[in-house]
Amino acid sequence: MRASKRHSKRQVKIDEPTHLHGPATDTQRNSQANSTTNSGGAGHSQPTGVAGAFQRQYYPHWVIIGLIALLLTVGYQRWDLVIGFARELREHPWKFVGRCPSLHQRIPWGATIDRRSNLTLEEFRRVYDAQRPVLITDVLQDWGAMRWDADFFLSQYGKQRVVMKAVEGTLDQAEGFSLPLERFIAHRHQSSPHHWTYVEDELLVPHTAELKKDIGSCPYLEEDFFKLFPQEIRPWDAMLLWGTKYSRSSLHIDPYNWTGTNAVIKGVKQWKLYPPGQDEHLYILPDRMSGFPLKSYKYNSPVDAFDPDLNRYPNFVKAEAVEFTQYPGELLIIPTGWFHQAYNTEETIAVSGQVMNRANYRMVLEEIFKAGNVNVESLPSSFSDMAPVDQVRTVMEAIPQSILDEGRRVTELALNQVKSRSHEHTRSTVDV
Repeated sequence: MRASKRHSKRQVKIDEPTHLHGPATDTQRNSQANSTTNSGGAGHSQPTGVAGAFQRQYYPHWVIIGLIALLLTVGYQRWDLVIGFARELREHPWKFVGRCPSLHQRIPWGATIDRRSNLTLEEFRRVYDAQRPVLITDVLQDWGAMRWDADFFLSQYGKQRVVMKAVEGTLDQAEGFSLPLERFIAHRHQSSPHHWTYVEDELLVPHTAELKKDIGSCPYLEEDFFKLFPQEIRPWDAMLLWGTKYSRSSLHIDPYNWTGTNAVIKGVKQWKLYPPGQDEHLYILPDRMSGFPLKSYKYNSPVDAFDPDLNRYPNFVKAEAVEFTQYPGELLIIPTGWFHQAYNTEETIAVSGQVMNRANYRMVLEEIFKAGNVNVESLPSSFSDMAPVDQVRTVMEAIPQSILDEGRRVTELALNQVKSRSHEHTRSTVDV
């Protein structure tokens, strides 16, 4: 599902068939042989189908030979394509994980998004989970976070430092900073199409108990295999997104190709979501790595979908998006493999998160394998036969201690960097 890393380590098959169109079994071959013996003797039956038609019509030999040659040529080309695809899938499965246009593209190009309430868990899993985006309109009303506003944050957390980006010009000129939240609040109304600021902070909410408890539950997100990750490498699960008018994210796929969530507390967002299969139109930046301790590739586009430079990126005009507006109290769930970008049409407060569940765990594990975090040779031969939750546990147990130590170090560094008051301008590693 993404711009693909063009070389990879040995891949572990994850609940995939052993072949696309496998050879016939011995039983099938014997059955076919017996069928031929019982029905094909001379004088016992007349040829049917194409062969029978040829015999009955007495076509010239050169016509028959020409048709056979044509059929063989076309058949060989078709079979060569099948063999080539099968070989590529076997040797480089990461090129196809989540990126092939399949269930995702059942949404017609240009269609809007479903807004749902009273959605059952069964229907969510059957229709939307890891397949198509959806806006849930009836789960945020009881969240304590719905009371968050500028006065609340200024009085309670104004001195807390948060990570933000500021733009003077275009999106590709964004600079990252770590500043007290009160500084952002004081200047949040000073924005224009080419001058804006966006708080994108992963630490404040997860590391503040009072804020974390304001993030309520959602039945569609309760199954989360990220809870099985060691604490040192577990992704932080509640990013504060507070943007001035005109602010926006980059065009990207989320880390580890997880299922993303976005809950709007205040304000309005416009979205552009791009179904899989359009990488050639999105100019994906190659060979980028995330800043997470458990390494993963980043899949970002340099194109600003809300202000595209078509002189630099002419093929972007061919990209098709699902476009819609998200309002306060609505929860957006973004499936794996969908590039997306958000634009704040007014000052907007939101919280984003992620989930790894039975519908997308293969994609997430694939990203972990691709980045070389796990020695796949060490995984048991029965790995592909395990239940999803057991596969995740097995991979986590195979994470080297050095990666766990690095995770602890990076977390401490990030916390100290944000808390430090000695540097007003600190380069941010956050990429949303």
